[in-house]
Amino acid sequence: MSTSVHNPHKRMRSQQQGLGQARAASTRKREIAARDADDASASMNGGSAVSPVGAGALSWYLSRMSAIDLLKPEEEVTLGRHIQLGLEWEAAKEELAVRLERQPSRAEWAAHMGVDEDTLKLIMIRSSRAKTTMISANLRLAVSIAKRYKHRGLALSDLVQEGSFGLMKAAERFDPDKGFKFSTYATWWIKQSIMRAIADQSRTIRLPVHVHDLLNSIKRATRELSLELGRTPTDEELSLRLQVPTQKIEFYREAARSVLSMEQSLNNARKGSAASLGGKSDMTLEDSLRDPEPLPEDRTQQSMLKENMSQLLGTLSPREQEVVRLRFGLDDGRARTLEEIGQVFCVTRERVRQIESRALQKLRQPYRNHKLRAYAFEGEALAGPLPQQPPAIPQ
Repeated sequence: MSTSVHNPHKRMRSQQQGLGQARAASTRKREIAARDADDASASMNGGSAVSPVGAGALSWYLSRMSAIDLLKPEEEVTLGRHIQLGLEWEAAKEELAVRLERQPSRAEWAAHMGVDEDTLKLIMIRSSRAKTTMISANLRLAVSIAKRYKHRGLALSDLVQEGSFGLMKAAERFDPDKGFKFSTYATWWIKQSIMRAIADQSRTIRLPVHVHDLLNSIKRATRELSLELGRTPTDEELSLRLQVPTQKIEFYREAARSVLSMEQSLNNARKGSAASLGGKSDMTLEDSLRDPEPLPEDRTQQSMLKENMSQLLGTLSPREQEVVRLRFGLDDGRARTLEEIGQVFCVTRERVRQIESRALQKLRQPYRNHKLRAYAFEGEALAGPLPQQPPAIPQ
């Protein structure tokens, strides 16, 4: 009687191996993608995978692509079939590994496919080279598409890299027997990979992909409506065009606001400003922000000014005081019109104008306003000549 099927230790060991294989699947895919990128780089460099690093790496990368010939349609079909055959045999190897509960040897893999080891090696090498050739010949397509997404929060080199990952996925999923050109098929995968990277990596606070897609729709609808209407569309017009509630548009716009670090150096925002002063500046964004709390001397001066102003207004009649306070917004900062003040006192606007005129004439008398003249002289010394006329007040 066999106990291998009912052995609990063996069953547990099998489950653990299955979980380990699942966890390693994503890692293997990234390793394969990196290997394919190295192979493509090597093919552009005459067989060497060594490439320059630093600022000139992208320029070198772009210049090497022009040396690669584009593929003919029949070449794409042939390469696509080689790639698909290799992927099918890789899938068969994974199935065999699950059945054996371990990675099969090359001999076991070849026997499972019904060929000898040399034939197996030849087919897999041919598939790998076909994939490298397909990717290398279409890298300029990935670069061309990546350039359309500049200034979206990622550097061009990062966009090209993400576009290359999309190109690799397209090479693996391309079915040459459906009659489509590979470039047409690969364009969607390249765009999808770049847009996903922008959504995931371009912001300090990551937004869900569906929110990022809606923000792109809002931008696109804004451009279209601006051309149609000759002005910036309102949120209500955007809501009608996108069939999205106005509140959701406002909420997502607020959520998409950029985040800046308070420790960010101002040298990044003011290129050359520090150099023009003869050296580098270590000033951060936090250092440049104004303290919302007034200085102690400013608070003292404001308190004294308010007290002197109250004393000056105290020389007027109660009605004149109230008219001046309402007219210039001395209490709440909102200046009232003559009509509004007239409604408060139940008089005509002309009568209010007369009261205001008489009160201002009194306040201009030197023996009344001599305490306030010191503040005017200080302001003139600090900010230049004072205007001859007070600010315009709504009628």
